Amino acid sequence: MGTLPYDAWLKVRTAVGDPQLKVKDMRNTVLSWALSEGASVVAVAEYAGHDPKVLLDTYARVMPNDSGTVALAIEGEARPKFAQQG
Repeated sequence: MGTLPYDAWLKVRTAVGDPQLKVKDMRNTVLSWALSEGASVVAVAEYAGHDPKVLLDTYARVMPNDSGTVALAIEGEARPKFAQQG
């Protein structure tokens, strides 16, 4: 019989020196990293199986502050490449 998932997970937790580490802890870390690097909220929510609102309620604090980009877009300074042609 092969290794049970719990046995494999216990081996991983022991190897990293944190026997209390949960799968959910790793999942939260991965989602936080993706959002902090600027990944799309919609894409990360879909990957996680969340509604974007639920994802934002949980992870918004790790997202970069894009207020400068938003201000440029509102002022017309930042335009998509396709809009600059023409």
